[in-house]
Amino acid sequence: MHKKALTAIITTLILVVTLITSASASCYGAATVTGNSVNVRSMASSDSSVVTTANSGETVIIEGNMNGFHKVVIGGREGWIADQYLSFMNEADGNFGTAYVTGSDVNLRSAPSTSGSVVAKCASGTAVSVIGVSGTWLKVSANGQQGYISGDYVSFTGASSNASASGTAVASGTNNDSSSVRYIKGDSVRLRSAPSTSSEVLGTYNAGTAVTLLGTSNGWAYVSVDGKTGYVSASYLCYSLEGLNNSQTTQTTSAKTGYIRGNNVRVRSAASTSSEILGTYSNGTKVTILGTEGSWTKITVDGKIGYVASTYVSESDTSSSSSKSSSSAASTSNGVTGQMVADKACEYVGYPYVYGGSDPSGFDCSGFVKYIYGLFGITLDRTAEQQASNGIAVDRANLIPGDIICFSYGSGYIGHVGIYIGNGQFVHAGNSSTGVIITDLNSSSYNDRVAACRRIIY
Repeated sequence: MHKKALTAIITTLILVVTLITSASASCYGAATVTGNSVNVRSMASSDSSVVTTANSGETVIIEGNMNGFHKVVIGGREGWIADQYLSFMNEADGNFGTAYVTGSDVNLRSAPSTSGSVVAKCASGTAVSVIGVSGTWLKVSANGQQGYISGDYVSFTGASSNASASGTAVASGTNNDSSSVRYIKGDSVRLRSAPSTSSEVLGTYNAGTAVTLLGTSNGWAYVSVDGKTGYVSASYLCYSLEGLNNSQTTQTTSAKTGYIRGNNVRVRSAASTSSEILGTYSNGTKVTILGTEGSWTKITVDGKIGYVASTYVSESDTSSSSSKSSSSAASTSNGVTGQMVADKACEYVGYPYVYGGSDPSGFDCSGFVKYIYGLFGITLDRTAEQQASNGIAVDRANLIPGDIICFSYGSGYIGHVGIYIGNGQFVHAGNSSTGVIITDLNSSSYNDRVAACRRIIY
């Protein structure tokens, strides 16, 4: 019995290694190492071999997590580091080594967003130097040009074909689409730690959830979803939302009528800001709400199934009230007003700035804004660029306390955010020298950099 059990374990471990090393990578931000001579291992296990060691302060790229370990890239090499030795952040610059483009005609963009202009296109197998990370995007230098590529299309182990492009491992027949995005079909589908029905359940997901396919073997798909990596039965994956059963794509008795709130709101093919934009819709557009996934709402609109950030959809029609004067006091949301948010933010003046920080031990700009609103039970996105799409747009001339102000750099990339407190001033986590401070919006450093003003409570 012991020999059989050992054989099964070894077989599973070999399978995991095969899947991981053959898969295209994804990117989930960065982290700094918090200990000296920390082992970087070949697998997500303290019993696996040591690939290299990392020292305190070294920066790594995060590619996934499993069993208390995170898959990382350090010095161009992939490995696994135990969670307790990592401090996570959304953005970082550094020399992360050479990687390879894994898709055809992959866009190199001017900013870490699908809305960034296309600087160039990279062919499959193109070698790039990775010099930074921003969320799920990698900052690279390719063919003499710098820009950003989605982490889904870059591999540090060399260019490889998508393992799911042939065979029957992924349901839905033949499909020549080289994209690694797949969709869950079925409700409460289990993501497991290993390719076995007896392994730990890492999470459950419903029909339409987008996942990134990393590899397949023996009827199991190795995927990443919500920052986790694990295994689902390949029979529960399909290539497109249209591949779902009719019972999963049509309105059910639990479906509700909803309305878009805000203008130029993007409806996407999956619950991710990096997914395809199916269309943009104006305030008051009627939709059917099918359900929620995290901070996203699944809807149907114009005969299409898609996802919209939950902050942009409401069960009540706000179009008739959206034209009221923006100069009036902010309307309450469960008793909360913008003035209350502004007052609370000012209480944190003097707190330290820490890159990637989002609590009183140290804030970065977007972490500070997210934390303050979180104190009132209001959830915002994590980065300044994402927060520039939260709430509804207002003119700079109509700012009221509690509104957030987003600032851009020369490239147009939004990289800073603060909370307006009135009298032409805003409070924000400036930098490591200033910490949280109050600044005049009309100062030379910020006056010409205002890119977006958003009202969260209205």
